[in-house]
Amino acid sequence: MQTYDRNVWLAASLLVLGGILVILGVSLYVKGDPEDSGIILTTLGCVLFLPGFWASYHAYTAWKQLGYSDELMSIK
Repeated sequence: MQTYDRNVWLAASLLVLGGILVILGVSLYVKGDPEDSGIILTTLGCVLFLPGFWASYHAYTAWKQLGYSDELMSIK
């Protein structure tokens, strides 16, 4: 697998996993979980979601050729 493909998959994985954890954490917090696991899961979800969103955005704009290069996504 090429480096660019791997980076896109990693970015998408961060985005999806972060989104799931944010939704799960907020639902636990709203439900009134006494152990504060909702806050912890929401925080972890944000930590995963934000870099996943940033990398996915750059991969999308590189794919659509809107001014970004594939080299922005490479891990060297």
